[in-house]
Amino acid sequence: MIQKKNNAVVFYAFYVASKVGKLGLTVTVDVHENGVEIVTGASATEVGDGLYKYQLAAGSVDANGEYTAVFKTADTTVDQQHIPALWATPAWVDNIDAAITSRAASGS
Repeated sequence: MIQKKNNAVVFYAFYVASKVGKLGLTVTVDVHENGVEIVTGASATEVGDGLYKYQLAAGSVDANGEYTAVFKTADTTVDQQHIPALWATPAWVDNIDAAITSRAASGS
């Protein structure tokens, strides 16, 4: 996958209670960039049928590496209260035209 700097990243988590998606939860999210927490206790949005999402703002996506999110709920009826999600950005392409030109010039 190619990820461009300063584009928002969306994380998802699925909550289950008794083998069925759990609706109506209050879910918060902590996000780490390369092991450093950059978001604490942000609100997740319910998508539906037990699926929740959090969008990390474009301005926060500014480094190579790993962005990890941990979705959390205090609801004790769910099968798992903390659910991790990962978005990896192994390399940035700042200028796609330059990357294509460079590759063509090298004969790759």
